[in-house]
Amino acid sequence: MRNGVLGDVLKIMKLNGEGMQSYEKLTVLMFDEFKVASTLEYDVVRDEVIGPHSQMHVIMARSIASNWKQQKI
Repeated sequence: MRNGVLGDVLKIMKLNGEGMQSYEKLTVLMFDEFKVASTLEYDVVRDEVIGPHSQMHVIMARSIASNWKQQKI
């Protein structure tokens, strides 16, 4: 998983939202973090070393008025 804004996820949410009523788009954002093993990883495609990271952040968007959620770890 890459750091930063996940543009593809935002595009998917936009496409899904085009068919929703306004009330279905009412959303709550939840943030959390948790401890992970601190390791280094190598990204072959980008030829770069990633890490070490000791914390992982989780963001979830969930509808208040309908049954959908989007989360990224």
